[in-house]
Amino acid sequence: MNEDHPQKRVEIDRRAVPGPAGELAVLEAGEGGLPVLFVHGLAGRAEQWLALLEHLASPGDGPGRRCAAVTLRGHGTSGFAPGSPLDPEALAGDVEAAASAVGFGPFVLVGHSLGAAVAVAAAARWPERVRGLFLVDPNGDLTAAPEEQVRTYLAAIRADPAGEVAFQFEHILLDARPEVSEVIRDDLATVLPEVLAGALEGAARYPVAQALASYPGPRCSLITPLNNLPVSLHKRVPDLPVEILLGTSHWPMLDQPETVAAYLDLFLAGL
Repeated sequence: MNEDHPQKRVEIDRRAVPGPAGELAVLEAGEGGLPVLFVHGLAGRAEQWLALLEHLASPGDGPGRRCAAVTLRGHGTSGFAPGSPLDPEALAGDVEAAASAVGFGPFVLVGHSLGAAVAVAAAARWPERVRGLFLVDPNGDLTAAPEEQVRTYLAAIRADPAGEVAFQFEHILLDARPEVSEVIRDDLATVLPEVLAGALEGAARYPVAQALASYPGPRCSLITPLNNLPVSLHKRVPDLPVEILLGTSHWPMLDQPETVAAYLDLFLAGL
């Protein structure tokens, strides 16, 4: 959270819950309202959503709201069984396991980057449970890219997963606050190369635009200016409502948590 704004006094409960490929680390906060579940991106962890959890759960912003964030398999302190699938549909199983373990019935899903694809996969599978999708700088749909381009990209990932992801992250960390860059690099260093490669390959082969188009519920996407390619999700799904955030890296929930919170409040109010 921005140091100019003191953190709110909100109790965050940390627990481990059973998942399809090992225990999943989950953060919980607040009570009441339609619950919200947060999903981080590649090489992230639930703690990247702390400012948003505090915002939603704080009685100072109204009655408060129940919310949780899950750390996906192979990330942070969540377990990972070697050989377990890492594509968005498999990772959606982690989302469902976390939501069920904390007792969520219908809930809203918030997903960042790769986690946005995971959130879309979960919403497409359980549209009766997911009441809305709020996407933060989501991954594009590489199934729409030329096959040779995708093969070249995946070959580079397989050859040196950690090095290639670190190189990509430096590009999208432009405009990040120094402390945010440090958090992202530290989180990346904890993820096994096998997990990085498997998650990126799974995402590259997942038709996220098709899955999102099939989801009948409300959805919204916050994007940064770099997310404006032919494969970008809002280019593939033209009726996806989009808001552009300026002056932030690919991780706006860390760079500009108050701005993301304001947009999320508007989305939730519309539900």
